[in-house]
Amino acid sequence: MSQHLSRTSFTIPSYPLGWQGGLLLFLLALSVFLAPSSPWLSELIPPSPTPTPTPTPTPSPTATPSPTPSPSPTSTPTPTRTPTSTPTWTPSRTPTATPSPTSTATRTPFPTVTVTPMSSRVPAVTPTPTPYLSAHRWPTPAPHPPLHYWLTRPFRPPAQVWASPYYPYGSNGDGRYLVHHGADFPNPEGTPILAGAEATVVFAGPDTREVLGPWAHFYGRAVVLRLTRQYQGRPVYVLYGHVRRTFVRKGDRVHQGQVIAEVGQEGIAMGPHLHLEVRLGENDYNATVNPEFWLTYMPGHGTLIGRLVTPDGRAWMGARILLYRVQKGQPRYWTTVPTYLEAPGIQPDPLWGENWLLTDVPEGEYVLEVAGVSPPLRRRVHVHAGETLFVEFVVPR
Repeated sequence: MSQHLSRTSFTIPSYPLGWQGGLLLFLLALSVFLAPSSPWLSELIPPSPTPTPTPTPTPSPTATPSPTPSPSPTSTPTPTRTPTSTPTWTPSRTPTATPSPTSTATRTPFPTVTVTPMSSRVPAVTPTPTPYLSAHRWPTPAPHPPLHYWLTRPFRPPAQVWASPYYPYGSNGDGRYLVHHGADFPNPEGTPILAGAEATVVFAGPDTREVLGPWAHFYGRAVVLRLTRQYQGRPVYVLYGHVRRTFVRKGDRVHQGQVIAEVGQEGIAMGPHLHLEVRLGENDYNATVNPEFWLTYMPGHGTLIGRLVTPDGRAWMGARILLYRVQKGQPRYWTTVPTYLEAPGIQPDPLWGENWLLTDVPEGEYVLEVAGVSPPLRRRVHVHAGETLFVEFVVPR
């Protein structure tokens, strides 16, 4: 507010009171003039300026890595080129897809980890070590491998029913975490967890005495089911980890869709989520397979599964497969999936021999690209709802 200084004149009247009366009247006027309570006096004496506090810079928070993953990529690159080749095979629409013909690059792959984009904008891919080869030959797919989508989703909407894509099976979060033996479903603490199939409870409670992971109390609290069905004569176990509470006991029979636990963040966990594992043959941390390959299809979605191997059958570990969705004739970046890392307990399905998997892919046309290969190695595919397509890339050393 602006200060306005008003000048006020006082006229002292003269009366015939003598010099004593005049003096008295003068002193009276002077006391009024100097009275501190006079409202106009405050206008003549400007208030002392109030110091303006100097703002203190607030340090920017440091981001903390989390396996619970974040939203899907929102950037839509503008394509500048189309795939260089058209596949000569036609994807099978039968649910028991036969491995497709292979694509072979003609130059030495993976000279660097630079992604060769199909657009003018590079997808946000965190730098990773150069892909490496498995120590041994990777399992060969069976001629007609069976599908086994036996497990319903562990949650019902509006809870999140799909697995986080940022820490998939067989990956290590770009070196930040242990190699992942399962799939994560971020949901609020206390969200009900549902049994995926008819089964018997073989474990329920804290894992402090019975070690279920690499060490005691790794999951904090867990439920382990042994399915009624077997796969190729082998028992199938499903582990639900980091739960807050359990509602079943060892020996209980459970049915598909029954509430067996609640989401928590017990044990080695960063935020509330469900850690889901599928163990094949025995209830052991080193007997896992990719659990997403056992979950029922989402409506309107299909699955891409495949291998990235050398001509002599060794797998490329820690490589990147980029997926572009074709919209209005142009491929637009959709997502990225890493190939499995070589680690104890990480293995492909024994009949599919895969080393990468993409589930919950909306029906439509796509282009797959092996990142870091020169010249670019791509494959155009069509994903059908409720179907699984096997794609194999062969890249020499």
